[in-house]
Amino acid sequence: MFKRKLFQIFLVLVVTVLIFFTYNNFIGTSKEENTYSGKDWLAIGDSITAFEKYQKTVKKIVGFDKVTIDGVGGSTLASSGKGDKTSIVYRVQHMDVSHDVITIFGGTNDWGNVPARPLGKMGDTDENTVYGAIESIIKSILRKNPEARLIFITPLQRDFKEETDEVVHGWSQTTTNEMEYRLEDVVSAINEVCSKYSIPVLDLYHNSGITMYNFDYMTKDGLHPNNKGMKRIGEQIGSFINGM
Repeated sequence: MFKRKLFQIFLVLVVTVLIFFTYNNFIGTSKEENTYSGKDWLAIGDSITAFEKYQKTVKKIVGFDKVTIDGVGGSTLASSGKGDKTSIVYRVQHMDVSHDVITIFGGTNDWGNVPARPLGKMGDTDENTVYGAIESIIKSILRKNPEARLIFITPLQRDFKEETDEVVHGWSQTTTNEMEYRLEDVVSAINEVCSKYSIPVLDLYHNSGITMYNFDYMTKDGLHPNNKGMKRIGEQIGSFINGM
């Protein structure tokens, strides 16, 4: 009789311990999965952002309460001078950036538009250059919202196939524009300046898996992702944000 009661007590203890650890693991997982519950995200970029496609995947993965999209087709990081109100550097200076997470996804048009924006060099403050614009974007956002989780996303590789003289043609990995730099140099500029200010960068140029061998499968035209491509980069952006 005594052994039977002892065994019952032992079983109760085992069950209690199992319930305790299961509950705590569940709570821990829930907390991890809901880090951004109730938070809002501002997605700034060019036409790839303006399509409002990848954001749906990100929102589902991350669990943002609200998503604000500021995408302008053809826009560049750098300004083309007075009167340019579409560049990302101009827009961030004149918009509300009081958001929890802010992503800057641009740079492909700085290289690919004709005329292209000057690349510049590390230390530039001229907003008409790529380096200077990145510097200005970071300072502008963090001065207005020092608590923002700011993330830069590099351009994808590309080989635009539409017939136009206003865009650079050729695989971006090997093609230089009329200013004699490659799209990969824009990627390097983003990484260099962001590293200086400890800003995380999601390097889709080198890590998206979208390249010349699957442009027809992942993009509409060698530049803009199709639904499959948007889902791919949305998953990568979502995972990157969750990992912060």
